[in-house]
Amino acid sequence: MKKERGFIGPIGDDLPSLIPILFALVIFFASFTSTFQRLDKGTREFSNAISLLEISDRLRGDRYMNNAEEFKELCNGITNVGSIYYKVGIVKLPMNESLDIVKFVNENQGVLVVDGEIMQCTNMDQKIRTDTKVLVRKFPFAFQDSTVHSGFAIRPMLLVVVLWD
Repeated sequence: MKKERGFIGPIGDDLPSLIPILFALVIFFASFTSTFQRLDKGTREFSNAISLLEISDRLRGDRYMNNAEEFKELCNGITNVGSIYYKVGIVKLPMNESLDIVKFVNENQGVLVVDGEIMQCTNMDQKIRTDTKVLVRKFPFAFQDSTVHSGFAIRPMLLVVVLWD
């Protein structure tokens, strides 16, 4: 019986051509998965930015706030923010020091206090860490200060909105 040398079988003969095809498929699906993950991340970031603008728009209204009660009423009107955490606070202008966002969220650093009430609005149930990725925007507006002797003063303030997942 004559031995046939070099014949491995039907798959064995095609193995050298199958390896590049399998390698190309792995690269294709890996890049496909990576693209969808990046798209999902971009969509989530865009959605968070829209949520931040919606929250700030509801609170700023006409960019003039009459008193602390109006701020609290506007805070209670914030709904449908999804699974994100937010904190909004009123900060005096001019700020003599830079605002540390972690201390602003966790310890109310720089937040205005009116009649013993902290001017903040939040849905958080946990503190943020220094490595948490946050989205921060500061919006100027006017606040009517009734604590002065004349009973009427308009103060420039910042509405600081912090958002994180």
